[in-house]
Amino acid sequence: KMLTLFPGYERNKKNLDMMITARNKLELDQEYRNNVQFIDKLKYYTHISKRIFLFKSELADFKSYIREYLTKVKEKNLTNLTLLELWQEFNDYQKNLLDKWSVTVDNDFLAMTWFGIYKKIAQKSGLTEEEIIVQMTDLKFLISAQQVTRLQELAKITFTNKDVLKSAEKSQWVESYKIIMRDTTLSSSFNEYLNVFGGRFANELKLEAKDLDSDPEYLVQLLYQYFLNPFKQKKNSVSNKKASLLEKWTSQKAKHYLKHREENRLLRSQAFSFTRKLFVEMGNKFKQNTMLEKAEDIFYLNLTEIEQAIKDELNLLEIVRKRKKEYAKFESLELDSVLITKKNDVPAPKSKSKIGHNNTIEGTGCSTGRVEGKVTVMNIFELPKKRIEIAVVRHTDPGWTPLFGLCKGLIVENGGLLSHAAIISRELGLPCIIGVENATKIFKNNQKITMDASKGTIQILKK
Repeated sequence: KMLTLFPGYERNKKNLDMMITARNKLELDQEYRNNVQFIDKLKYYTHISKRIFLFKSELADFKSYIREYLTKVKEKNLTNLTLLELWQEFNDYQKNLLDKWSVTVDNDFLAMTWFGIYKKIAQKSGLTEEEIIVQMTDLKFLISAQQVTRLQELAKITFTNKDVLKSAEKSQWVESYKIIMRDTTLSSSFNEYLNVFGGRFANELKLEAKDLDSDPEYLVQLLYQYFLNPFKQKKNSVSNKKASLLEKWTSQKAKHYLKHREENRLLRSQAFSFTRKLFVEMGNKFKQNTMLEKAEDIFYLNLTEIEQAIKDELNLLEIVRKRKKEYAKFESLELDSVLITKKNDVPAPKSKSKIGHNNTIEGTGCSTGRVEGKVTVMNIFELPKKRIEIAVVRHTDPGWTPLFGLCKGLIVENGGLLSHAAIISRELGLPCIIGVENATKIFKNNQKITMDASKGTIQILKK
């Protein structure tokens, strides 16, 4: 509704499509727009103008507040709290964080708006899609790109320790981790990395996923892959047409908000990380009271059930048993990436009809570069046991970032030009094509392909 009211309705609609995904076209509420009173529009425009004018300081205050708050809660010893105290901690946490989180949505709105303005100006001046993409690189100290370079640096120093290297060569990850923790320099470097990126790991937005604190050996395995396959950042390069001052200014504005978008996403990861710890500790308490078999079973419950179990009697064991049965039933069910239902409709399973395709497949190029190699299809994130040439995935969340430093090319079924995969691949100089429908079904492991990221085309090579 906000986008519907804002000037440049059609442009905003296209910008939103670019940000959310290449294939999910959101319909804005035209009927609502036509029936809004003038006085309401006046109030809205006044409000939004004030917000934009004050936004820089508001965003800075938000990030400062969240960092300070997260640092404070991390120091709390959750094991000493009762179930009721843990529940109150969660309620306070929601109130203190969620009430302020709308600032990140405002930032995303400004990012997509400025990118839309820049792209329109650049196209009018004759810039190609490839030149437009290159202009959107070099976001200066982008936090997610820094994670990849930091992993490379950490891998280099970790395996200078010969004992760590020997253990890693035998896949003795627990032993490797223990050796690292006994080395003052290495343990300090590890903790420094975890303080910044500890909440960021594959499937980080699923609370039931193991984090780096509960599975620190994962980081050792990840670093070993970076040690075996050193990452080298590449620069996007095309024939440069000199950009006008207006193009430079609008692209800088877009990049400014995109950079903050990635920083906000890292803060979200850290916020989720503490939420996870709260619920795991509640699960531990339920287990001690024989209300759950395992602490992690708490993730089969909803918030109302957890609160009721804390305050009254509730058979959690039976609820979890039934829910696990439901999960098992739906686990093999494949759904479309975009679901549209009305009222109580149940989403229909994805059609299992054979997917036809030509030898040339098209998507949306979101970085530059051409690469040839063998395909590795990844339906879920897992650490590669050998060098990946071209990874083919359904989607990526920010927790997949380490993968970007371990492959030569990336093909993604979903995502838009301003999605995480697009932003990071551009920054790292990694050839990336998004919006390739059914990519994980079309391509097969070890199949040889060439991909041209600037054109968004993929060619399947004959054996």
